[in-house]
Amino acid sequence: MLKAKHFRHPLWTLVIAYRYYSSVFYDWKHGIRTTKIEPLSTLELTCPEHLAHANPYVASQPEDIHSVFRNLDLDFRKYCFVDFGCGKGRVLAEAVRYPFNSVIG
Repeated sequence: MLKAKHFRHPLWTLVIAYRYYSSVFYDWKHGIRTTKIEPLSTLELTCPEHLAHANPYVASQPEDIHSVFRNLDLDFRKYCFVDFGCGKGRVLAEAVRYPFNSVIG
């Protein structure tokens, strides 16, 4: 969500608002919930000592995901797509749109 610090420069505010609301729209359109940033404090770890190696969840932007897949010069059918640490699965949701042999997260 937008915070007071985001209103320091109007153009930056527009960029942040566009990215946030396009992400929310993406989730709504696909019936998924991947936008919300998840801080490390919300993780339920079975081994708390692993928290030192963890990163908070932040969703990849849909336009960035599309750009990567569009620029891959390969025959998708020959490959299996594997996303280690796939978070809430937004990249996986896009990977299934391409003819990968399989998609694993």
